Formats: sequence, structure tokens, C-alpha cells
Amino acid sequence: MKNSEMPPRIKRILLINNPLRGIVLNRPFCSLLILLILGITVGHFTELSLSIWAIAFIVIALSAIGFYLRKLNVVVMSILIITLGVVSYQLQFSNSIQMKSLLLDEYYAVAKVISAPVEKNGYWESDVVITKLINFENEIRVNEKSKARLFNNFDSNIIKPGEVITFQRYIFIEGISRNKLDGYHMYLKSRGFNYIIGLSGGNVAKYNTSNTFNILSHSNRLKETSEDILDSTLEKPQSALMKSVIFGNQGYLSAELLDYFSKSGTAHIIAVSGLHVGIIVLLLERFLSLLGVGRNSRLLLTMTVIFAYAYVVGFPVSIIRAGSMYGLFLLGYFLHRSYDSINSLAFIAFIVLVINPITLFSVSFQLSFMATLSILILYPMLNKLLWRIPTLIRKLLAVTLAAQIGTMPIMAYHFRQISIIAPLSNLLIVPILGGLLTLAFLSIFTGMISIGAAATINIFTNTLLSYMIQIVKISSNVPFSNISLQEMKIYEVLIYYLIIIAICFFIKKSKNQIESGVLEEA
Repeated sequence: MKNSEMPPRIKRILLINNPLRGIVLNRPFCSLLILLILGITVGHFTELSLSIWAIAFIVIALSAIGFYLRKLNVVVMSILIITLGVVSYQLQFSNSIQMKSLLLDEYYAVAKVISAPVEKNGYWESDVVITKLINFENEIRVNEKSKARLFNNFDSNIIKPGEVITFQRYIFIEGISRNKLDGYHMYLKSRGFNYIIGLSGGNVAKYNTSNTFNILSHSNRLKETSEDILDSTLEKPQSALMKSVIFGNQGYLSAELLDYFSKSGTAHIIAVSGLHVGIIVLLLERFLSLLGVGRNSRLLLTMTVIFAYAYVVGFPVSIIRAGSMYGLFLLGYFLHRSYDSINSLAFIAFIVLVINPITLFSVSFQLSFMATLSILILYPMLNKLLWRIPTLIRKLLAVTLAAQIGTMPIMAYHFRQISIIAPLSNLLIVPILGGLLTLAFLSIFTGMISIGAAATINIFTNTLLSYMIQIVKISSNVPFSNISLQEMKIYEVLIYYLIIIAICFFIKKSKNQIESGVLEEA
């Protein structure tokens, strides 16, 4: 009997008794993502380099096989996706523009500033995108994202997001090549940077452009206004913490306070993440419901606010991931299609990695996606396991434990430490984040009209921030709250996840066997 001819009850029993079948059929992007990751990993560790002719041969050969078999079978598709992973990784290092020699050959560069300068040890650092290389006879259009290190004095009025600058002489220029891809260079490449350029502040000038709308410039002005309001209405450490929570920039915090957050397992609070998006969605849903706004309008307004927030904080990968998942949910809702959060997460990860496969080796990407995946898979199980605990505490604890179980080996591998106190400290802090962000955003909007009114609101904000500081300080000083580890190997990380997968599969299979028994009796 063909599957399509099976009675619905029998089809449900077959699907329940084989949970992996549901994953393959209903979540195709999970399979595609695994294959893409395999291809990227092969390209990274083997330094495999495919020529254009080799790629063309593989595509033609596989297409011929698919045509001969009258269908593109699983093996052919798998090889194509793995090849895509290898090729996309290889393309990240195929820079044809040699800026070092061109800038020495009487060319000058035109670049767009995309981040405000940050003070480092002996210099200032800003992100720029070099768009042109020009001399008296020629103009070469490029698109090279670079870290600009500014030495000596520079004009702070022109080194602002959205401004266009020009320079010719440089102190040094360093390309981020494949043979230097470790540590800091790996981080930069995962963020799309191709060069590190040292510049003397006196050699940087403003480039004349037409007065067109500049989204980065407006975003930066809004961010600066928000910072000024918070600085003038909150005490200094509390203001620094509030700015870190809102904008995800840990540079506001002292090294001591940053260490407290790290040891207490609450560092995700001061990094813009899906948690922030979730809180924004929840707050807007309740607020707009009270105002009597219809569901469709609520969803669209919430998506607009998420985009505006992402725009102000600079579109970090965690916000892109969370915002994209919400966008896919909206798309499914308006098209009357079912929404699968795990498949949506895999789809977004697939797109992110095709665009920049080096992102796979970014700690922020690994933590963000693994925390989300762990919550989606483990939260329902943990929520049922902790059924004796009161509902609100149970849900918060289940989310925290799910995220920690999923990210623990990544934290151990990269930072060689694990926070044992994290579930408790998160349980004490996460519940106040909704109120904290509500007060902070309200004070910023109010402060644009009346700074006195904003100061009144921030009396309560200051109290909550002081409470948060005390919790992380006490938590980080609890004996054995943080365990330091020896170097963790990649195979140990893989073994850990295989054990988690086996446990989840066993629990799922046991549950499905019970459900299939009920169906058979029915």
C-alpha cells in the first residue's frame, strides 16, 4: 500500500514510532544545514580549494546523474550542498584587490564609517567600509570592510557612523588571510572584515558627498541622544549597565563589573540577544492588547519595533536571528501556513552561513543559535520535569537550564569555565528585565520632551539596576560558583552533544510509544 493510500490513523502511528522520519520530512532545512556545516568544516580544516573548472565539473556531473535517474536523489543533493559549503568558504578569501600596493601607488581610499570610534590602548578603533580607490586617472570600486585604527589626534566630527572619509597614507595595513585565521582574526573574518588598517588621524579627511538620507547617521544620533538621557538621569555605574543592556556594548562596563557578569553566568543579559527581542514582543503584545489594537496590527507594529531596535543597535547576528524567526512566524500567519520554529531557525542559520561561512566559527553565533535550539528542544521536557515548582518560577528555570545545557560545552571550549550559579542568578535577574527595559525606553522617550520627567522615572530604574549589580556581585563571589576547566577538545564537545541527543531521542521515543499505544486502542 502506498503511503498516500494509508488511513490517517496508520500514518500517525508510523510517524510517532519513527520520530526521525518527521524531522527529515517536515524540517528539510535541518538536513540542509547539517550538510552545509559539513562542507564549511571540510573547507576550513582541509584548506580544500576548488577551481572554477572543478566546481563546474561537479555540478554538470551531478546534474547528469540527476537527469539520468529522473530525479535529484538524496545523495546528489547532499554532495551539492557540501560542495556549496566548501565553495562559499573558499570565496571568503578570494580578494582580488591588493589595497596595500594600490595605496602606495598614488591611490587614495574613500570609506564609509559604520561605527563610532572606541578608545583602545594607545589608539581609537572604528569600523569602515572602503568603497573606492581613486587616483588622477582611474577609479576602482571595491567593498572592503576594515578595522581602522586611528593614531594621534583626529577630527571626531568626521569619524561618525554614516560619514564618508578619505585617506591615502597609512601606518600599516594587514589583510586577514586564510593562514592567519585564528583568535582575533577569526572573530574579525566572521564579522566580514578583510583588513586592519592603521591611520594617522591627521591624514583622514571628510569626503564631500551629496546630502542624501543616511540611515547610519540617523541611527547614531538617536543612540547618542539615548545615551545622553541615561547618563544625565542615572548614577554612573547604573547608567553604564543600562546602556550595555540596551545596546549590547560591554565596553560601557568596568572590567570588575564585566567579570561579575561572566562568573555569575549572566553575561547574555549585557549582550543584545533573542531574550531582548522576546521581552519586547511580550511587552508590546500586552500593551497593544490593552489599547484594543487588533491582532494583525499588533503583529505588524511589533515587527516594525523589532526592526527599529535592530537598526539602533547595529543589526547584530543575534537580533537578525530572533527578528527573522519572528518575521517567518508573521509570514506563516498571514499566509495561513503552519510555523515550525526549529525549521525556521535552521533556515536562518543556513542563509547566514551561505552569506558568510566563517560565522560558523564565531562564538556569538555558536552561543546564540545553540541557546535558541536548546530552548526549543529541551524547554518542553524540562518544564514537565519540574512540574512540582510554581508555574512562573518553573518556566524561567526551565528556559535557563535549557540554554545552559545547550551552551555549556561551547563555554567550556572557548572560555574554559562553567558557571554553576547561573540558574539561580538568572532566576533572580531575568524576571525584572521586562520592567527594566520598559522603564528605560519610557525614560528615553520622555527625556526627549522633559529631562526632569525622565529623571523621575529613572529613580525606579536606578533601584532595579542597583539590585542587578548586587545579585551578580554576590553570585560571582559564592564559593565554587564558577568552575575552571582544562582545555576541552572538539571531540569531547561532540560526545557531549551526542549524549544529549541520545537522551532526548530516548525520552521522545518513550513518549511516542505511549501515544501510539493509545492510538491503537482507539
